[in-house]
Amino acid sequence: MIPNPDVRLSRLYPIITYTSKNQYIETLKTSFPFYLLLSLPTRSSFHTIVVIVNDCMAHKNFKGIIFDIHINEIILDRLFFLKKLSTNLINKDKNVGIWGIPYCAVQNIFEDNFYALYAPYMIPEESKNYSKYMPFHLSRSSFLLGCIDCIDVNSCCGLGDREENYITKGGRVSQVYYNKRQAELYIADTEQMQKVFNAFVSHIIESNIRYAHRYVYFVKNIDHGSEYSFKNRFVYHCDFLPKHELAEEVDFLNNHVVNKDILASISTLHKKDQISKIAYSKVIDKKILRESFYVSPHDEYDNMLLNHFGLQVELPFAYKFYGLGVDYYNNEIKSYKVYCIVKTHILAQYFPSFIKEIGIDIFKLMEKEHYYSIRYDKDKQIISERIDLIYSDSDYMHFEPYIKHLGFTLEVLQNVSLFLFAFEFKDTVLTKVNAYYKHRQIGR
Repeated sequence: MIPNPDVRLSRLYPIITYTSKNQYIETLKTSFPFYLLLSLPTRSSFHTIVVIVNDCMAHKNFKGIIFDIHINEIILDRLFFLKKLSTNLINKDKNVGIWGIPYCAVQNIFEDNFYALYAPYMIPEESKNYSKYMPFHLSRSSFLLGCIDCIDVNSCCGLGDREENYITKGGRVSQVYYNKRQAELYIADTEQMQKVFNAFVSHIIESNIRYAHRYVYFVKNIDHGSEYSFKNRFVYHCDFLPKHELAEEVDFLNNHVVNKDILASISTLHKKDQISKIAYSKVIDKKILRESFYVSPHDEYDNMLLNHFGLQVELPFAYKFYGLGVDYYNNEIKSYKVYCIVKTHILAQYFPSFIKEIGIDIFKLMEKEHYYSIRYDKDKQIISERIDLIYSDSDYMHFEPYIKHLGFTLEVLQNVSLFLFAFEFKDTVLTKVNAYYKHRQIGR
């Protein structure tokens, strides 16, 4: 179990640099607690690194390992092994430091969710290698286009001058300017909804963006008589939320959510490391207040979330569990939704009538995986199914009739990015089409 982050927020013990095997063995015999600083690349074999990690977990006075990386002497993509070693150490109540490379490179090694989970527990950097504390490296370091908007742009020294280390991530882009642009896309039907939207955008801008990824996107629809169709919706996402920000996030939601009981379930599931993403949507239409809550699992093959909400999904084909949604109408649960990731050929094989009704050759789309989802009523009985097709700009000609019907002209699409079309069916009848979109100019 991951310990409390307060224990790990500062360096507590002396750092001993690994210089040789004999010196290391003598260090192990000492009676005082210490951290071991291990330079990468090292002259030792990978097997030696594994032995040192095992020693750390076995010795009481061996408090943790700092991997100090020489950025121009190693290919960053080869550091993937640090994820498993580091998570094993932290889960055994040991400290870890990854020094010498920008935080975006560490994020790339760990992947977003694990980075958000473990980064707060890491030993703060004091590297003598290629780090943000050596500004003279700036003149010969590679930077990516996205770096100009990174939260560390004024103190980071980039990714070195080794061509192989030009990774694509480039740091978490600042959301300030992006969300100002996003806000321009949403014009609420009521003053009340405008205030709600403004509150969520302000929360995104004001929150710490180093760990959790918060953002909004929007929904337009073509309604064919569905009782689940609402216009002018926005959806708020909070992905990869670390534990130390959970209470603050729940407090914020508590101030804006009507059906608050579900927040306790979300908190419980998050504390058990069973949630990687949280999303929320509110819309007011005539006399109905709809609130939707969405959660995604850490493990796409783990059904713990389904069990928690009392849902069972038995499908005759291979799928990955993407997430679960709960819709409230006023103060009562109206429906549940389960989202699955499936291969294109499975959609064609099992849902030919749906695909024919949609009228798109899904084998010609850029993405080769899409979504299949099921809507259940409050009694857990299936009432509709959905095919969600991931959209890329190169797919325009296939979706053109839907795009034009929704009013997205080519001029509009210069600033608006469509990314998903959802087709919902009751029996074999298409009842609605949702289009999900956001502002195109990220970080500008």
